[in-house]
Amino acid sequence: MVDRHFNSGDDWYRGGYRSTGGTRLREAPQLSGPRNYFGDSDSYYGYSSVGQPYSTSNGNVAYYDSADWYRPRNPTYSAGYNSGVKGSFYTGDMPYGNYPSQPPHIRWYNQGQPVERPGSGGETKKFQPFACQPLDALPNSSMESTVTDLGNANKCFDQVTFKIFNKTVIPGYILHGIVYFDVKEDARINKITLNGQCNVRKEISGRHGSDTEAQVNSFKKEIVAPTGGKNKRQPGQYEAITEVWDGDDLMESLQLPDDYFNEDCLEWPFGGPITLPKGTHAIPFAVRIPAEVNPTITYTRKGEHRHKAVVTHSTSVSVQVDAQPASGGALLTALSDKVPLQVISCGGLPPVVNGMYAPGCVQLVELGYKNASALIILEKKHMLPKDTIRITIYTDNKNALHGAYAELIASTNLPEIGLSDSSDVIMEKKAPGIELLDRCSKQRMKYKFNRAFVSKVGNTFPAGDTNNTPSGRLRPSMDDKRLMPEASRQAVCMLELKVPEDTESSIEAGEYRIRHHVRVHLDVRRQRKPVSQAQLITVANQLRHNYTVKYIKFLN
Repeated sequence: MVDRHFNSGDDWYRGGYRSTGGTRLREAPQLSGPRNYFGDSDSYYGYSSVGQPYSTSNGNVAYYDSADWYRPRNPTYSAGYNSGVKGSFYTGDMPYGNYPSQPPHIRWYNQGQPVERPGSGGETKKFQPFACQPLDALPNSSMESTVTDLGNANKCFDQVTFKIFNKTVIPGYILHGIVYFDVKEDARINKITLNGQCNVRKEISGRHGSDTEAQVNSFKKEIVAPTGGKNKRQPGQYEAITEVWDGDDLMESLQLPDDYFNEDCLEWPFGGPITLPKGTHAIPFAVRIPAEVNPTITYTRKGEHRHKAVVTHSTSVSVQVDAQPASGGALLTALSDKVPLQVISCGGLPPVVNGMYAPGCVQLVELGYKNASALIILEKKHMLPKDTIRITIYTDNKNALHGAYAELIASTNLPEIGLSDSSDVIMEKKAPGIELLDRCSKQRMKYKFNRAFVSKVGNTFPAGDTNNTPSGRLRPSMDDKRLMPEASRQAVCMLELKVPEDTESSIEAGEYRIRHHVRVHLDVRRQRKPVSQAQLITVANQLRHNYTVKYIKFLN
């Protein structure tokens, strides 16, 4: 592995930036041991302009990444901008900002041995972009798979290790890791594919018990892809330093956000084929898990005839390496063992318009009384356990409604034990697959109120935290002011429900489902039965700005 650094004469940079498959890492802990690869360079002196490529007059340090200079979050240098700077480079061709004629002197290292810059002359052959120190296996790690029995692939490889760095991953977000090779004969890597498999296991106890597991979804992502087409990373220009792999939870221990480089080109596959000479090598990857992948969850249900079911939704990943000897010969295939993923459920926060939260869900209901309508607003459509569900009901006729109450229900579809969510969830209360989680008392209408809807979501999730604040109009079905103008609102009713702390995440994997609904019952004047409306919501472990739930199918 070639790594480039420049420093100001101290060991600050040895605190290092570590890499997990191309991710830029912040202020990693002090590193030691045989896996540190540090090159260095002469300090960069003599510029008093903010435009110099490495530091600014206020002491901030500029790092190079992907042909752009960017300013890091935290590091500063109090001694002044013209007395040397600190920083770290990733491998790859490097422009020099506003001063291309005066680049710093870079010393290149490959496995601790100095080499020339690629393309500069006779030492070029020593440059091995994916070379690294030998990897010490972690036999007890659930996030790592090492295979030594590779069949015909043992001709070129002593071992292949597949390691992931995320302890958890959100559907639609990035999974980081490496594929490590101990190469005993020069090999050409034609393709590396990450294979994902989503399974449902059902352990049913009772008179006719069973234990079955079935695949409900799968996905493939390329780590190395054949040359050709667009969106390929060049093997000699990748921004990755595979230094430290010890321990699990690397992403979490460094407190890196899951979307650290959302939509970054570093999730592209490397263009193959890639030739790996004899030695140890690691190819990093950063692949996006499909948003349709279901969260990891285990739940228990009791059904008909005293049957009891324990259901587990799980996702695992593995890699397939297609290679051949560099000198030519038969194609070789190496397969890793499966590594389990902990997929975390996630829901989206309501949209932010002009710095304020819009409603999470809006429904306009005809009441059947003098052409009156009711506007039902849910503050959020996606909830956390222990959340408060706030419901606002407006009517355009102050005499149309006496009041309203609401219920939170969970429905389970598990045919093996007779549970079904296909019943009419609007009114059903005793179906085997339906469970009442909470019910609020009936509230009467009020006639002195604020006609403008005001969300309280910002008390917990500040609207300013979103990085994509729309400034235009909402889509018509979400615009409460369009569906019922504020001037037309003549009465209001406010309801609250509590999501129990032990509520399971919403999930939908084929015919196996856990759904959550809010049912609102409107007491309409001159009608014996209430007008009832159900709204599908989700319960998740996290809520995020600009996140769209795709593992649950919403009708609207």
